Formats: sequence, structure tokens, C-alpha cells
Amino acid sequence: MSIWFFAGVALTLWVLYDLLMGYTYLWEPVVRAENPWGYWAVLTLWSGAAISCFVVA
Repeated sequence: MSIWFFAGVALTLWVLYDLLMGYTYLWEPVVRAENPWGYWAVLTLWSGAAISCFVVA
């Protein structure tokens, strides 16, 4: 296992935590109730980063 596997696990846990809590971070907090489009865009970004860690080159 490489470091990218652990980075992918950490990012996946981060995404799951953000889904449960209803807010996430990019350069500032993004709250789902206040900015749903921004929230889902940032969550998509973090999910893509997590998935890319599991892709074998």
C-alpha cells in the first residue's frame, strides 16, 4: 500500500464527515443550508480527489 491509499481513506472519511455535519471547507466554511450549490461543488471536488487516490496509474 502506498501513501495515496491512506490519503484516499482520509479524504473519504472527510467527505463522509462533511455529509453528516452539513458543512465543508475549501478556503472558507461552506454551509449546505446557506449555499447548497457551493456545498455540493466542494463536496464533489473532495470526492474526486479521494477517488483519484485509489486509481492505479
